[in-house]
Amino acid sequence: MELQELFERLAILCISIFTLYYFSNRNRNIRLHPLLGLISVCTFFMCLVFTKAEYSLGVGFGLFAIFSILRFRTETFTIQTIVFLFVSITLSLLDGLLPIKNLEILLGINISIVVIYLILNYFEKKVTYRF
Repeated sequence: MELQELFERLAILCISIFTLYYFSNRNRNIRLHPLLGLISVCTFFMCLVFTKAEYSLGVGFGLFAIFSILRFRTETFTIQTIVFLFVSITLSLLDGLLPIKNLEILLGINISIVVIYLILNYFEKKVTYRF
């Protein structure tokens, strides 16, 4: 991967994550922390490192174990936070690992995920849940 392609993929990721973050925090009682966007950028760079270096499957299981332990030692997250994290990590994995020559296809994938997220987020705000 060339340096220009790396910056283009990172720019697509950052714009997508900023859009998700901005529209997730509008008119909401529970705000997402700004540093949650950093998780996707870190995942993007980890994917780049893992594609360039030879690592065993044990490294992946070790990272999974570390994240699992951290999950049980932190406060409980809201559903919106979990969905935001899942979507941002998915976008970073796609942007870092998808072997596509044309970045327009990658941009189209990101735009479709962001648009679907925003539409569902809009409908979620309109519905009031009673428990």
